[in-house]
Amino acid sequence: MNFNLYIEFIYTYGVEFWHYLALTSPFLVLGLIFGGIIYIWIPLKLVQKWLGEESISSTVKAAFFGVPLPLCSCSVIPTALGLRRSGASKSATSSFVISTPESGADSIAVTYAMMDLPMTIFRPVAAFFSAVMGGTLQIFFNPNDTPISPDKNKENRQGVESNIDSKEENSLSSPQKFKAAISYAFGDLLDDISGWFLFGIVVGAALAAFLPDDIFMQSDPTITRAIFIVVGIPLYLCASATTPIAAALVLKGVSPGAALILLLVGPAISLPNMLVLQKALGTRGVILNVFSVAFVALVFSYVVDWAYSFYSWPTYFRVEESHQHMGLFDHFAAVVLILLLAWSLTRVYFLKTGGHSHSHDHGDHEDHNCCDHKH
Repeated sequence: MNFNLYIEFIYTYGVEFWHYLALTSPFLVLGLIFGGIIYIWIPLKLVQKWLGEESISSTVKAAFFGVPLPLCSCSVIPTALGLRRSGASKSATSSFVISTPESGADSIAVTYAMMDLPMTIFRPVAAFFSAVMGGTLQIFFNPNDTPISPDKNKENRQGVESNIDSKEENSLSSPQKFKAAISYAFGDLLDDISGWFLFGIVVGAALAAFLPDDIFMQSDPTITRAIFIVVGIPLYLCASATTPIAAALVLKGVSPGAALILLLVGPAISLPNMLVLQKALGTRGVILNVFSVAFVALVFSYVVDWAYSFYSWPTYFRVEESHQHMGLFDHFAAVVLILLLAWSLTRVYFLKTGGHSHSHDHGDHEDHNCCDHKH
C-alpha cells in the first residue's frame, strides 16, 4: 500500500468517524441530561419498594422503571445485588437487571439519532417484554429461597439505604436537584459509558467506511440472527455503544430485526456479569435470564422485520440521510462531545476518579470486575 492509499484510508475513516460523532452528539448530550434528571428525581426508595414483592405486578413495575433508567451493566449489577440483599425478590431483581442495561434515556436518544423512530420504539418495548418474561420465569421456576438475613449483610444494606436516602424526593430543592442531575449526567453517567460509546463509534465508522455495501445482502437472515445471539451473549457492550455498530451493519445489508438482537443481547448479558449475578439469582436464575433475553430478542427480530417489510419503512436510517444534512450546529456539538469524552476518559483511566465508585459500594469486591475501568 503506497502513501496515497494510506492517506485515502485515513481520510475515508476520518470522515465517517466525524460523521458518526456529529450525528449522535446532540442527542447523546440530551439523553445524558434526561438520564440525570430521571436518576435524581425518582427516589431509589421507590425502586426498593417495587422490587420487594414476589409477584407479576412487582416484576412489571421493575421492568417499567428499568427501561428509562440510565444504568449500564457495570452499574446495574451491584445496584441490583444491593437491592436483593435488602429484601428484593428474585423475580423483580431479574426484571430490573434485564430492562435497565438494555435501554436507557441516553441509548434511546442515540437510537433515534442514528436509526429511526420505529427502532427507537421497538428497542425499549422489547427490553420491557424480555424483562417481564425473565422475572415471570423466576416466579415459576426459581422462586425465592430463605430470605437473606439483614444482619449478615449489614454493610451492604447500609450502602443501599445511604444511596436511597441521598435521593429522597424532598431532601433537595428543584434547583439543587437539577444541579445534581447535571452533575450526575456529565460525571458518573458519562464516565460509565464514555469508553464503550467511543468504542462503538470507532467500530461503527470502520464498518461504514470499509465493509462492502452488499456484504450481508446474500447472507441467510436466520444464520445472522444465530451469530448475533451466540456472539452477543458472552460479550459486553453498553446500550449506547451497540447503536452505531448496529446502524452500520443495517447499512451493509443486515436486517433491522437482526440488528435489534445485537441491541438487546449485547448490553443485557455478558459472561462477567452472569458470574456476579449468580450470587443473587443462582445458576438456574441466570439461565432463565439468558433464555428470556435471547428468546424475546429473537421473536422481536421477526416482528421488526415484518413491520419494516409490511409498512415499507426505509432501512437506510438517519446515519445515511445525515451525510447530506450536516450543519454547523452538528459540528459544534461534535466538538463539545469530543471534549466531554476526552475529559471523562481522563478521569476514568488516568486520574482514576471517574465512574460509579460511590454506587458500586453496594456489592462485594468481585462485583467490580464487569468493567475494567472501574478498578
